[in-house]
Amino acid sequence: MMAARVSNSASAWALDVFLLALLVVGTFGWTLGHDFVWDDHEQVVDNLSLRSWESAGSFFGTDVLSTTREDGSRSVYYRPLFFLQYLLLFQVLGLATVQWHLAAVVAHIACVWCCLFFLQQLQFSRAVRLFAAALFAVHPVHAESVAWVAAAFNDPPVGALLFAGLALNCGALGRRLVPLITSMLLFLLALYVIEDGRT
Repeated sequence: MMAARVSNSASAWALDVFLLALLVVGTFGWTLGHDFVWDDHEQVVDNLSLRSWESAGSFFGTDVLSTTREDGSRSVYYRPLFFLQYLLLFQVLGLATVQWHLAAVVAHIACVWCCLFFLQQLQFSRAVRLFAAALFAVHPVHAESVAWVAAAFNDPPVGALLFAGLALNCGALGRRLVPLITSMLLFLLALYVIEDGRT
């Protein structure tokens, strides 16, 4: 009886994961035909610091505009891990726009799955967590993060924050130090990707 319940639960989980991925692809798959636009040129196409791994250390000592412009421009945005992920993606994908947009869609799918897992760990019913994750998947607020390369990859900090919340919850309930430290580290990770990580 217990084995059948576990099997049904695993089948339901696999179905939910598949349906949510299908929903994201159905919603954002059209972006695969897009080109680089607007800030994409400055942050990816013309960004010489993405051409070599030797630039990686400089991301931690400069702001966003100093990383992308040579005219002495400055900004208040400090995103070292943001550009580190761009460096990694550039080294793997080059300037193939289809691959960049596909990576953005895959990152969004992963974040939607994090949302589903987060809600499951908080013991919401299957219907509630599937509805909430589906709403998260297709909500218009995410359109920019998936469709526009310069704004893409804002989803990973959301996933980090969801896991930070879970770790914090585990640490607070059990009064354990490791989950609390994990929560703080995941929060910092989100913060160093993009300042939206603090919200």
